[in-house]
Amino acid sequence: MSEGTAFLLLKGWLTVSVLAFALNELRILRRDARAASKPAGHPTRRERAVRPAVRVKAEIAPGMTGTGYSIMGVTLVMFLFGMVKGHYTGSSAVRGGFQTALVGGLAAGAAFFLARAVA
Repeated sequence: MSEGTAFLLLKGWLTVSVLAFALNELRILRRDARAASKPAGHPTRRERAVRPAVRVKAEIAPGMTGTGYSIMGVTLVMFLFGMVKGHYTGSSAVRGGFQTALVGGLAAGAAFFLARAVA
């Protein structure tokens, strides 16, 4: 398998992963909205399933939700893949990282809003 084929497969896998992530986030948002509409005192499925003895919440940035952490993580991974792409294509690694993160971010945003419009 040539380097170009391997890169296209990796890029396709990353795109599918980002789309799956966006659809999963929409599913969680819709489920949470339904749970919020239930009367007070009625535990949601998530509350019944997860009742740890001690709840620990790690905050890197105060006020940031799980979606924000996911966006940061996916952007970082896309940037790293772009740096590897830049290394193998002969261009600047940083430029490749920014290009891949930008294109991936735009694709993820488009998928998120398209899925929100459909759902």
